[in-house]
Amino acid sequence: MPESKMTRRHAICMAGALLSAACTSDKGDDQVAGNDQSHPPVNTVTEAWHRIHDWLSAHAPKILANLNPPATAQEIQEAEQVFALEMPEQWKELYRTHNGMDSEGNLGSLFYGMQFLTLQEAIREFKNNNVPVDNLEPVRAADSGIRREDIFNPKWIAFAHDGGETLLRVDMDPAPTGTAGQVIFTDHADDTVILLNQNLLQFMKQFVDDLAAGRYFLNQEALAEGDEFLDCKPEIDVINWSFSSRWEHLKD
Repeated sequence: MPESKMTRRHAICMAGALLSAACTSDKGDDQVAGNDQSHPPVNTVTEAWHRIHDWLSAHAPKILANLNPPATAQEIQEAEQVFALEMPEQWKELYRTHNGMDSEGNLGSLFYGMQFLTLQEAIREFKNNNVPVDNLEPVRAADSGIRREDIFNPKWIAFAHDGGETLLRVDMDPAPTGTAGQVIFTDHADDTVILLNQNLLQFMKQFVDDLAAGRYFLNQEALAEGDEFLDCKPEIDVINWSFSSRWEHLKD
């Protein structure tokens, strides 16, 4: 592998390790939330956050406490300036409620068992991901609507990661059949990109629905150590996508 590619891959991996102390472990079936279909539909990202707060308050109060205060208008503007992008209103709404999460007092997680990045961490990841190189590293496999020229596309803005080489991103440079602002999952260990949702509102609504349907649970090994770490069932476990028939079309 050319040295430049190694540098970029090493940078993103190291960035993931530095951004979070989160770790993965075997999944258990305990502490699964029950179904609750009594709430009205979610129409905004802010409404989705309210529903998430309710679920965390009942099932994972330590993770609720990990969520940071809102990002300021200045912090959001400064992030956009670094990215050289005008981000979608739904992305701004996401951060107007919480500027990511911390690990103080609890080694927690959120979306798909990943840590929700602060704007400062997203900027750091962007800079590590935006290293000049002689040759682009193409995407090995991807869903329709995703560009495949470069797995390190600088217009894929991260907002969550697993502490390693998988991240959730807002795609601001979609293929012609895609949509600006679509939510994607990037696996840099396998050069694979998965389309999750058409926008952040759909992503947040899906998260709310999955919580209510009992597809998330607290990891038992983490609980034994005094931590609340949110894990998800195999049918939605995108981090381990290669073991699921749901994403069979992206395998070798």
